[in-house]
Amino acid sequence: MAAPVAGLAVDRPRRSSPLRNVNAGRLVLFGVVLLISLITMVPFFVLLSYTFRPMETVMNLPIEWLPSRLSVDGILLVLDRPQFLRWFFNSALVTIINTSLMIFTSSLAGYTFARKSFPGKDLIFWACMAMIVVPFQITMIPLFVTFARLGLVNSYGGLILICVASIYGTFLFRQYILGIPRDYDDAAKVDGASEFQIYSLVILPQCGPVVAVLGAFTFIGQWNSYLWPMLIINSEELMTLPVGLALMQSMPTAGDPALSQGVMLAAATLMIIPTITTLFVMQKYIIQGVALSGVKG
Repeated sequence: MAAPVAGLAVDRPRRSSPLRNVNAGRLVLFGVVLLISLITMVPFFVLLSYTFRPMETVMNLPIEWLPSRLSVDGILLVLDRPQFLRWFFNSALVTIINTSLMIFTSSLAGYTFARKSFPGKDLIFWACMAMIVVPFQITMIPLFVTFARLGLVNSYGGLILICVASIYGTFLFRQYILGIPRDYDDAAKVDGASEFQIYSLVILPQCGPVVAVLGAFTFIGQWNSYLWPMLIINSEELMTLPVGLALMQSMPTAGDPALSQGVMLAAATLMIIPTITTLFVMQKYIIQGVALSGVKG
């Protein structure tokens, strides 16, 4: 058999590198995600651009994407309105109480469904799960009638008691607690712990990710809630921020359309600060919430 001649290249079939294909796929995926992110950020960029510019230039055409000079006149005008500060306080109070209350009731119900045995437990649980698919608009009117008969219309109680429990939160806590070994419960019982002590001192501290997920979701949802507060509240002093901003839009602002639009944009910017902060701080746990929702129990 003849040996290959030195200096002559031997033709071999070229194979595509799997690593090259993987890198190309990741590059395309990164490009798509980046494009979607940029499109999503356009409204926020426009909001900030028009908030931090002189009021007299808000209505200028054509649209100026970047302000000629920075100005905080709109922010100062909003903060000078006592109604805005009152609405901000109402939203903060209601959101904090609702978030705390929902975490407590959901964790307690989730612990009960995960650890206790009682007649009809599975039937009750899955009946509650079926309620997730029922839109709030269907139950809104019966809830309003019930709250009206209880004398809770136009009160903080009407804003708070609507969030006394969460089916989604109960599901999250149940699924997570099912994955905690029962050895912890048995050890606590040997030490003489009561049922509530097992829940509060043994199980709940291990549910940190679920507490963070439900807390973030509830905080953002309650802060931005508009439909129920608009229905249950008719007093300007008890309005939350979303309802108050809708009212502010109809208020005259020295007869200047540019001034009115500038004030609304500045108010909207101040309103989204708590939700944006929550998203940045809790983004890791919010992503975990999607995974927790699919845990098999």
